[in-house]
Amino acid sequence: MIEFKKDDLRNEILASDGNLLIMGGPGSGKTTIALFKAKELTADSNTIRKSQKILFLSFARATISRVEEQAGELIPQELKKQIEINTYHGFIWNIIKHHGYLLNSQPLHLLPPHESGHRLSGLNEVERKKKMLEMFNTEGTVHFDIFANICTRLLTESHALKKIICAVYPVIILDEFQDTSADEWQLIQLLGIYKSIVITSRPLIIGRAAFCVLIEKLRNFSKHPAKRHPLFRVSRGTF
Repeated sequence: MIEFKKDDLRNEILASDGNLLIMGGPGSGKTTIALFKAKELTADSNTIRKSQKILFLSFARATISRVEEQAGELIPQELKKQIEINTYHGFIWNIIKHHGYLLNSQPLHLLPPHESGHRLSGLNEVERKKKMLEMFNTEGTVHFDIFANICTRLLTESHALKKIICAVYPVIILDEFQDTSADEWQLIQLLGIYKSIVITSRPLIIGRAAFCVLIEKLRNFSKHPAKRHPLFRVSRGTF
């Protein structure tokens, strides 16, 4: 089991309730503290019941593999069972695959990359999205780029399904939030109505303008504004 050195800042993060924004550069320990936060939340039966899980989302499969390995070293197995670590696409596709029939009665299938290149070539961004949505509606063909769009529509139209998913995952951890697309953020907002969200992000990459937008989003999506916890010192002009 990896030892975790706590300081005043990390103790404050672990003790904080509600939404959290944990910021820091590569290697500053954002993912580690997020995993320890998940560990403490799963150990608290008042926060996470036996039938519930903490949802930990990131982007690349390689990243998820590293997080899984780190979680195995940081978190006891009996607690780790209540933490679901997945990619955005993996989590969203699982919802679409099992409940997409509510939007489209045809069998759903993924659009292979080679076919995607052929069918969408020469289209601009707006035309691409329109074509992808058309393929879903008429053929049941699903492109990776509209996963979040379809899932948001699904949960918006089925309040019962949304409540079930929100009940299963009372806490969401979003790793490397700066990579989140507008559609993915819209979906997280929809899920975040009923839960707490912990976000890790790299401010040196997103820049001041994008950071201000991020903060504003966090203020608006919930009744409880996110508490900002930078894991590094920021000098003037950093952004």
